[in-house]
Amino acid sequence: MNIEQIKNNLANIEIIQDIWGLDEGLIMEQRELQEMLKVEEVSSEVKAAQKLWEIKQQLKELKKVEDKLTEELKRVAQGKTASFGEYIFLLKSRKGNVQYAHIPELDNVDLELYRGAEIQYFELNKLC
Repeated sequence: MNIEQIKNNLANIEIIQDIWGLDEGLIMEQRELQEMLKVEEVSSEVKAAQKLWEIKQQLKELKKVEDKLTEELKRVAQGKTASFGEYIFLLKSRKGNVQYAHIPELDNVDLELYRGAEIQYFELNKLC
């Protein structure tokens, strides 16, 4: 039953009550219909936000599982590249970040002059 049908039923119940007087069964049906009307239609944007929120929560849980499995494989690999069936658990390395605070020649240099353009991104948070 859609919102318009519920509204029409409510109007019909009120007309019947006016003509025939108050009937307890009709009063109960009217209350039920009024409760159904309180349910707001959810916009597609709200549905999209809800779905994104759910996915983000699922990803957090999956990240926990990923971290736990990675730690287990690290333990078994003992700090070396290891193979597990058709999978290879590859030990890789990369250079570390430059620690600009530890470079004395840069003490009086305004590094903000060398900063790249601002990066914008969206983050979904729950209001309640």
